[in-house]
Amino acid sequence: MQTNFPGGGYVDVAGLCRQVPLSEIETQGWSLSPARYVGSAEANGPSIDFRAAAERLSEELEVLANHAHALEDRIAEGISGLLSE
Repeated sequence: MQTNFPGGGYVDVAGLCRQVPLSEIETQGWSLSPARYVGSAEANGPSIDFRAAAERLSEELEVLANHAHALEDRIAEGISGLLSE
């Protein structure tokens, strides 16, 4: 609460709350859906290079898939060995 409303006073906060005049609500067809009025909060997180992240994750997925196939083969061999005894 202190982060968005220091001193306990009201302030508009993007993505959270906004005080609007009745005329704006009327313009919106009397809709009380908050999304029409509050907007969205600004992104404060680090900027991400999505292409690089996608390439890295794709490579990691390929490694994990290969490992999974190797484990499947070991399991199949183990079951085959149990059934042949």
